[in-house]
Amino acid sequence: MIRAYINKGLGLPVKMKRIFRVPSWSNRFYQYLFSYILLIVMLMSIVGGVVYGSFLSILQKEVEDSTIATLTQIKEAMDTRTSEMNRMALQIASNPLLTPFMVAEGGYGTYQAIQDLKKYRSANDFVHDVVLYYRSGQPSVMYAASGIHSIDYFFSSAYPFKHWGKEEFVQTLSTLDKPVIRSVEQVAAGGAYSTGFVVYLHPLSADADKGYGVVFFLIKEDEMKHMISRVLKDYSGMTWIVDENNEPVTQVLNNIAPEQAASIREAVQHPDSSQPIHSISMNRVDYSVVTLKSETNGWSYITAMPTNQLLGKVNETRSLFHYTVMAVLALGLLMAVVFSIRNYKPLLKLAGGLTNERILKEWPRKTDEIALIAEAIGEVTRENEGLLEKLKSQASLLKENYVLSLVEGRVRSREELEEIRPVLGLTMDKPYFAVLLLLIDDYEQFIKENTKPMQDIIKYSLIQVVENLSGKIGDGWGAEYREGRGIVVLLNILEGSEGLDQLTELGVKAKQFANQHYRMGITIGIGRVFSDLVKIHKSLAQADHAARYRLVKGGNQVICYSEVKQSKESIIWYPLEPEKLLVRAIKQGNSDEVRKVIRDMISSIVSQPISIERVEFICFDMINTVMKTLLEMDMKIEDADQAIERIFVSRFETVEALEPIMIEFCDRVCEYVDKHKESKNMALLDQLVAYVDQHYQEPTISLDQIAGEFGFSSSYLTRFFKNQTGDSLMRYVDQIRMNEAKLLLKTTDLNLGQIIERVGYVDLTNFIRKFKKLEGVTPIQYRNLVQGDAFSLSK
Repeated sequence: MIRAYINKGLGLPVKMKRIFRVPSWSNRFYQYLFSYILLIVMLMSIVGGVVYGSFLSILQKEVEDSTIATLTQIKEAMDTRTSEMNRMALQIASNPLLTPFMVAEGGYGTYQAIQDLKKYRSANDFVHDVVLYYRSGQPSVMYAASGIHSIDYFFSSAYPFKHWGKEEFVQTLSTLDKPVIRSVEQVAAGGAYSTGFVVYLHPLSADADKGYGVVFFLIKEDEMKHMISRVLKDYSGMTWIVDENNEPVTQVLNNIAPEQAASIREAVQHPDSSQPIHSISMNRVDYSVVTLKSETNGWSYITAMPTNQLLGKVNETRSLFHYTVMAVLALGLLMAVVFSIRNYKPLLKLAGGLTNERILKEWPRKTDEIALIAEAIGEVTRENEGLLEKLKSQASLLKENYVLSLVEGRVRSREELEEIRPVLGLTMDKPYFAVLLLLIDDYEQFIKENTKPMQDIIKYSLIQVVENLSGKIGDGWGAEYREGRGIVVLLNILEGSEGLDQLTELGVKAKQFANQHYRMGITIGIGRVFSDLVKIHKSLAQADHAARYRLVKGGNQVICYSEVKQSKESIIWYPLEPEKLLVRAIKQGNSDEVRKVIRDMISSIVSQPISIERVEFICFDMINTVMKTLLEMDMKIEDADQAIERIFVSRFETVEALEPIMIEFCDRVCEYVDKHKESKNMALLDQLVAYVDQHYQEPTISLDQIAGEFGFSSSYLTRFFKNQTGDSLMRYVDQIRMNEAKLLLKTTDLNLGQIIERVGYVDLTNFIRKFKKLEGVTPIQYRNLVQGDAFSLSK
């Protein structure tokens, strides 16, 4: 059914259906289809993976952070209430009206104490009652904001502290030395309802032996439960608080059985506050546990909820994402089919339009339309090439030969012109004539990138374009020149169009055509305008001279002969000093210096206002200098002759192209020199340096002494050391001595006589002169500078 739909969508012509024998399908169509499907799957995988990994993790983190934030708010609120009760306990301890002595007097003192306790209670709506217990006096009596009570009152029907026995309660009050919180239950008279209290006990002194009592605050547990119930919201689970001893303070359950809550508390017996969120498993149900610990009172706040409930929104979003991906994938597959049909249909029509019977007969044995189209186009191209060759071998050949004869000056009489011109249909009825010379830049690369037929097509196209452009100023005829390296164009110019601007505009347009359509650069030389056709060969010579300035100006330029500056300098310029530096750097094997010198020389050549002939001579002499240096050093470098031939200036179009090739060759030479030095003389150099370092302090050390020590002549040793280091041997000795002298001047108080004796000098005057020449200051001034003090130096 799908195949029938696609056949209908493709609209296969009768001939094509017969050829393809539908429902057989082309492999090209399946390539389109599978390519689109693969592209869609890859995009969906990448985008889906990124979105799935980042969005869901962010959403899950947001849910977890929200739970932690709510629990943090409760912790901070409880910390605030605890701090308030601690502050209230301190205020009670410092209140002179609430001392055991004042309360025990009875009468007005007791009344005043109860009134103050009521004020403390009214200042904090979180506290239900404030009770004072004094360890001295009458320990069975307690003073509260609600009145005076005995201990038995708190174990009566009004306040049955079921978690404590009376004796345990009294013992706790008598020995309490730090704040303690406990949870108790209360049953109201008549048993109509059940609620509870949380008791927060605080000693009136930190020392149980010295403390005189305890204040404890009764807090309705409903208040605390109401506060912490915000964590659960509508979720099932439980939230509870334990003190620093892991004793429960209060808890809130939501849609969870007490037995299950007890099991969860048991599993989270010792909560780890370093990991706010962790998971536990109870009865095959995973729970997410959030734990926060207060730094103020040491209490831990814990919430446990089923993981699938806590992350319910994340799971819903994940499911929605999966459905969306499946829907998009299905839509993508449908679009892949549509696009495949849409792209395949024009290809099929093009293949069906082939009229070559031989190709149509072979088609059923092939399944790729592009291969068939390529074969057909190739056959047409071959036929066109044959026709083009025939055309070029006939009319074009005659015209080009005639144009070349004219511009090269081989036709020197008007009689010859008049005989040939009508035969070829060349009118030449305009009053002015000029020559344009188009040279293909980087011709070697042009040959490598294009086949011979393609080269001919490009040159033919350039000739046609220039001839068409010439129509705006007159007529033009082109021909290949310099063995195909360029094109020469003979222009017959109208009156009023012989100006330099019009010719330059023509050259610029021709250059732009080559740049845009063939991605190639051309340099165009423009000769002067002549009124006599017989003298047109002079215009060619001038155009050729202008084009030669490509050597310094660079390629892809339009250069007019009249604009080329002719050198009229009275002083002959030549880079003599850089040439000497180049020779020295090559002999030393200094590759970095060679590169610098070559770049400086090329830059100087380009910037000097000298003629193009002088530039060519200087470039040739640069190469000749390198060749002479190789001969003098008798170096056997592999393929040296071929390399020299490659960098010969006549083979290069610009000096910028000459620079990297020369650097590359000179690098090979320097590498050879450097390798030659290291392989034979490094051991001797190390021995010489070590000997000088050991004996430089001896005043008698000399070149002859060192040469005798090593068994060489002094001249050879000097030449060898300078070749290896760039400095003479005795200059190296002076450098070692001067460095040591500067160190002694900087770090000691020795006078000059002592210093020169230590470093091997004898003559103080000679030492001062050398030191000042090297450092620019005398030894005394140097010491003053480096030490910050003036020293009086004497011999």
